[in-house]
Amino acid sequence: AFSAGTASTFDFSLKDQVPYTLENALGIPLDVHHSANLCAIGLPPDQKFHHLDVGQILEIDYSAVQPRNRGKLSVLERQESSLFTLTVVPSDYTEVANIPVAKPGRRLYNVLHSGSTHSVSLLAQIDVVEGDKRIIIRSPLQ
Repeated sequence: AFSAGTASTFDFSLKDQVPYTLENALGIPLDVHHSANLCAIGLPPDQKFHHLDVGQILEIDYSAVQPRNRGKLSVLERQESSLFTLTVVPSDYTEVANIPVAKPGRRLYNVLHSGSTHSVSLLAQIDVVEGDKRIIIRSPLQ
């Protein structure tokens, strides 16, 4: 990256990409809560809850967080996947808590409709696009 930036052919008009983009492709509105180590771009840093309508995209960046302890990190804090998580709540369904977003892949989660015992699934699809993560919350049938 450094050598590309110092090369005489480097295109300085390139814009930095956001580390994470979250897209709601579920077909219903969805509420999102991110961990303290993440922040939404263009919104106040202390705002952790966001409402996404169908097709809406939320751009997420790393936040500057001070370490809580000045000593050794706990085992849980050392695991990267525990530091960068999302909680999603589809409209009128139960929440899916602590979806790890640090590693690409597809993860299937079950949610219950409010006042029902019928379970349906949603898929958290995390792809890497040019080094940045694209997170899509969608139905497993799409």
